[in-house]
Amino acid sequence: MSLSSFSRPALQWNRYVVSYSSYDQREIMRVITMPFRLPQMPELSFKGFKGVAFTAAPAAIMLTALLLIIFKAFRRKRYGFVTAQYVKLRKDLKKKGLKISPYMTSQEMQRAAVRSGFDGNISKFVRIYEEYRFGNKLMPEEEKAGYRQLLKEIKKQ
Repeated sequence: MSLSSFSRPALQWNRYVVSYSSYDQREIMRVITMPFRLPQMPELSFKGFKGVAFTAAPAAIMLTALLLIIFKAFRRKRYGFVTAQYVKLRKDLKKKGLKISPYMTSQEMQRAAVRSGFDGNISKFVRIYEEYRFGNKLMPEEEKAGYRQLLKEIKKQ
């Protein structure tokens, strides 16, 4: 190797790290942003309010999307365990063709499911749901596994 190959990194280190100028900063940013520029419209630049609007609009859209995602994540967790499982059951029964309206009570949904041919697991599920939902009790961890299993058995029908 020649001496120039060793001195080149040293010169670049000196230029880009030790003596970092504003010109170098602009040039690096120009190179980095090159793929995002529109080559057919180099004169496109907005000043004043339009410039701020076209710069802020994408950021506002991305921020709104991020907030919606966060809101939906927290919204899913707003139900307690028992209610969340009950909501899953309602959705599953709707997917299976059972006519469930949003204003149906748990007892009405249970009767409709039994009339449609679902077995007694629905009755047991709804009884447990009502016991914990309206009894202001928390379901113990060992019973949660059984409740989940009951929901899986109902889904299999």
